[in-house]
Amino acid sequence: MIGTTVEQSKKLVEIGISTDTADMHYSTWTIIDGEWILSPNYNDTIEELQEEYGNQIIPAWSLTALLKLIPMPTLSTINYRFCCETSEFSSKYYDEPVDAAFEMICWLKENKKI
Repeated sequence: MIGTTVEQSKKLVEIGISTDTADMHYSTWTIIDGEWILSPNYNDTIEELQEEYGNQIIPAWSLTALLKLIPMPTLSTINYRFCCETSEFSSKYYDEPVDAAFEMICWLKENKKI
């Protein structure tokens, strides 16, 4: 299953991305030495999951959920390319599409584009 990492997920929450848009979540299970486990949300909201499991739930986003956050005129994912419009042209390339989408969402949010 491909989704944002725990660190990326925490950053998206920190910069104000609504947890309602998360379609996955991380939870920790003591039976597996406290390892974070990535699971789909199915029909549960993050709030419902937190009520059921406590504070060990971190929202996560699949690539599909991340792409839905990006306004379509800004979306440019050919070769997983992340390009932001600044005073200078700059682009970065990522091996994984989730990493490219994560970076684009952070840039868009920080620059008040979403």
